[in-house]
Amino acid sequence: MRSSETEPVYERELMLSQFNRFIQDLLRDHVSRNCFCAWEIELLVDLQDCPLREAGRRSTLLQYQKAGLRHLASGFSTPLKFSEFFQQRGAKAKSG
Repeated sequence: MRSSETEPVYERELMLSQFNRFIQDLLRDHVSRNCFCAWEIELLVDLQDCPLREAGRRSTLLQYQKAGLRHLASGFSTPLKFSEFFQQRGAKAKSG
């Protein structure tokens, strides 16, 4: 869902920061908190449901982080689902 133009800039910046911190936690393979936003839980479940090889996990998460930050910076109020990114990535690999 795209956010409205009236949404304060700090809310977008806050979401960008939270998303970035969340992905950094996943990259470190250590999440040291016990309280999550609804979108973080949805992303964790979505990530768990995708067939991600352990060998390519880090590079895929880094690519997802870049795509997710672009997605949020373009005006969406919620992060890109990992499954959507995973599908787009697979489609590009097959066509290219």
